[in-house]
Amino acid sequence: MSRPHLIEWLESETGQELERPTAAAPKSRHVSIRVPEELFRQLEVVAATRNETVSQTARRMLLDGLSSPSSTEEAIDTAIASLLAARDRLGKT
Repeated sequence: MSRPHLIEWLESETGQELERPTAAAPKSRHVSIRVPEELFRQLEVVAATRNETVSQTARRMLLDGLSSPSSTEEAIDTAIASLLAARDRLGKT
């Protein structure tokens, strides 16, 4: 593993050897967004029902949305299929 230039400089200045980050260290980034008050209130409600923080809920929802994206047309098709199936079930009783 290569030694980053700034860590080497800091070690030479302080006379101390610093622990190097491992390649297996999880990488994450902080994202800060502004949302309307109503959206925040909705996130709070969902978070409370799942015993999560608002941040955990927002993170989970974002991951869910990115991992299984659906188009508006697909959502409409799914809704229509569900309604037709429900109508058929009601007609058979």
